[in-house]
Amino acid sequence: MVYIDIGNTFVKIASHTGDMTGNVLDSGQSADMDEWYVHLRARHGKLDDIITILNSEVLAAMPVLACSVVPSVRTRLEQALPDRIYFIDRSMIPAALLDYETPDTLGMDRFIACYGAWDRSGRNTDVVVVDAGTATTLDLMSADGVFRGGVIAPGLQVMEDGFARLAPALPEVPRTIPSHWPPKSTTQALQWGITGSYLGLIRAHLTHYQHEYPKLKLWITGGDAQILTQMRGLSMHYHPNLVFEGLRAWKQTYIDART
Repeated sequence: MVYIDIGNTFVKIASHTGDMTGNVLDSGQSADMDEWYVHLRARHGKLDDIITILNSEVLAAMPVLACSVVPSVRTRLEQALPDRIYFIDRSMIPAALLDYETPDTLGMDRFIACYGAWDRSGRNTDVVVVDAGTATTLDLMSADGVFRGGVIAPGLQVMEDGFARLAPALPEVPRTIPSHWPPKSTTQALQWGITGSYLGLIRAHLTHYQHEYPKLKLWITGGDAQILTQMRGLSMHYHPNLVFEGLRAWKQTYIDART
């Protein structure tokens, strides 16, 4: 099985080592800490390259399970791989697992990432997933496997790009929080104002969750997840591929069990 995560900016293709054949293992890829081979991570504009990878000798015989938040990319891949690609969509999720007033507007990556974290946590623990990507989402799945909703906030890059576009005279600064307070330079002021505000926003939302679910397990993922480790005093579990974990767990529970 090949898994695809189509996010707002990037498309990622991966296989799990437990599903892989010798041909794939000999392809020169190296497994990361969570036993996933990421074959390709590319922007949407590289769809031709993505399709070429999926039709390569190594992957051409494998079915594809995907999650997408970009309809145009989904349509293109369905046209290119009509007989072997399957997308998880809202119609496949039992209504009892969605405590969400507008399920038709829910991005499947939010649900699937939570499902992956819940599965990795033993399927008996409240989990919150912070996905630090183009948009930063903070979503809750309760111990009974029900998606309870969450927050969509600007990602760190969005905040930086806003400054660069609207206040171009301000300098670019490293993504770190200075030890000095209050800030005594423009660089420090921007670091506190951008990275500090970003982390403060996330911490504030987490406080809301922890008040209602004091025993929750916090998972972080996404391209900017490492920035979140600057938040002190929080127990965090980092996983770079929670959407893939969720897709694989969903397949095992709802697809394999029926075949």
